Amino acid sequence: MNSKGMEMAIQIFIVLFVLLAVSMLVLQLVSQQFTSNQDQLVQQQREQAYQQQKKELQTTCSAFLSSGKPMDQAAYCMKKFSLAGDGSLVSSYIQDDFGLMGFCDDAIYCFIIDQKIKPNDCVPIICNYLKSLGVTKENATKTLQDGLVPGSCDYENEVMHWYNLGFSEEGLNCNAFYE
Repeated sequence: MNSKGMEMAIQIFIVLFVLLAVSMLVLQLVSQQFTSNQDQLVQQQREQAYQQQKKELQTTCSAFLSSGKPMDQAAYCMKKFSLAGDGSLVSSYIQDDFGLMGFCDDAIYCFIIDQKIKPNDCVPIICNYLKSLGVTKENATKTLQDGLVPGSCDYENEVMHWYNLGFSEEGLNCNAFYE
């Protein structure tokens, strides 16, 4: 091969190498853009699923209060949802949604989800309802303590956990309503 032919072969090789490098760069940019868009789409789908699940929980909770009956108000206060370990989308977003009130994913009550009755107001509602049914003070207190549990997370070290904002084992009783 003469030197002109060799030069031409080297130039063709260089051009092909540059084309290969440019095409790899373009493919990488397209791939990154696709991955970024895919991540955004997954995040949007999770947010939509969360909003749907949150709406369903709020609807369930609001249904308890539609009658205004003490029985339904007590049921509202004691209605607990457990979202721990079930792959629920709510548990990953819900803490941000409800600001300062902390909670465990396995003990999310209606008073956390739609906040129409405050946690502290639930004690008199439940105790007065149980008293109206003729339940003894001891049994009413046991029902209250069994019904309003803080959950299995480390709530004792969480100052803003709903249970620590007004309840404790000593304070979560119906004694004041049976005097």
